[in-house]
Amino acid sequence: MDIVFQNEKFEKECNNQRLLEKNQGKIRAKKIRQRLDDLRAANSLDEMRNLPGRCHELLHNRSGQLSLDVEDTHE
Repeated sequence: MDIVFQNEKFEKECNNQRLLEKNQGKIRAKKIRQRLDDLRAANSLDEMRNLPGRCHELLHNRSGQLSLDVEDTHE
């Protein structure tokens, strides 16, 4: 699965564990890394719907895209 980041700065952060932990904290960095690993392992976005955490389809001009929460606020 291709992962596209909103900007280069965040992409760089997500691809550098030490930088990710520095900017996001260890716990959140671990959750971000897990989501990215899940995305990389998935063959399609539909597979993400079956994993733990909030996942919902976006609307209008972003139809076909999913939003994935890093932290489940509904626990």
